[in-house]
Amino acid sequence: MNKKKIVATILIALGFLVGLIINVVLLTKDFAPLRIDIVIRDFFYNIRGQKYGAMYWTFRILTEFGFLYAIIAIWLIFSILVKFDRRSLILGGGSLIVWLINTVLKLCFLRIRPDESLRWMLETSSSFPSGHSMSAAFLYVILTYYIINSNRSKKFKISFSVLCLTILVIVLISRMVLGVHYFTDVLAGFSYGVMCSGIAIIIDEKLKKENFTFLRNVLFK
Repeated sequence: MNKKKIVATILIALGFLVGLIINVVLLTKDFAPLRIDIVIRDFFYNIRGQKYGAMYWTFRILTEFGFLYAIIAIWLIFSILVKFDRRSLILGGGSLIVWLINTVLKLCFLRIRPDESLRWMLETSSSFPSGHSMSAAFLYVILTYYIINSNRSKKFKISFSVLCLTILVIVLISRMVLGVHYFTDVLAGFSYGVMCSGIAIIIDEKLKKENFTFLRNVLFK
């Protein structure tokens, strides 16, 4: 087994294991907030200040890097740079599948979000797992994987990877600062997103061996 498959296997195993543990624990509690949810929720409520202040606008803007429009924009820019090869398919198709899986999970669990009066943005879907966290985990882990395995300079690889992982962490934190998710929502979303990224890496390796160029041939023939 090569290094890439080992990395993919680790991502799948860790993501699945953490997600499974959270699911089992929450199911035994009927998805009521855990003690850690309450502690972390109150911590962010105490430090975030007043609504429409600096922290509100900072996290209200940065949280969108895990939302649909930002994902589409990033996918389009990335696809143009790689000329719509297999990586474009993996990133775009994977992001769509992750969104669909998250939607199904939300409908299955129907966890109620934190107190509406303390939320800093409107959300109408259920709370578990966090969609922004799940989508961001998949997107930025895959982007990091692709850049690390590119022909770019070491300095660029490190800088880009740090940027992607920093954005990911900020998106995760933003969901709790804005009061729309509990910690376990975010952790589960992150875990499932990481698991999906591991699966995507294995698929990517398979398509690479087959010299997959469908999108490029359609758009640039």
